[in-house]
Amino acid sequence: MSMGYWPQEVAKVLKNTLGYKHKLVGMKQSQLSQYFHEEMQKVPLEKFIGKVILETGD
Repeated sequence: MSMGYWPQEVAKVLKNTLGYKHKLVGMKQSQLSQYFHEEMQKVPLEKFIGKVILETGD
C-alpha cells in the first residue's frame, strides 16, 4: 500500500470498528488520487495558513 492511500485504510478501520461510513471505503485505488485532489480544492487553506502566520508572528 502506498502512503498516499492511508486515508482509505483509516476509513476502513473506522467502518469496521465504529460503523462509520465513508465513500473512501468502496473506492478503487485508481480513483483515490482524483478524489483527494477534488476534495482538497474545497479546503480553504489560505484561511488556515493566514491564521498560523498571524498567531506565530512570522
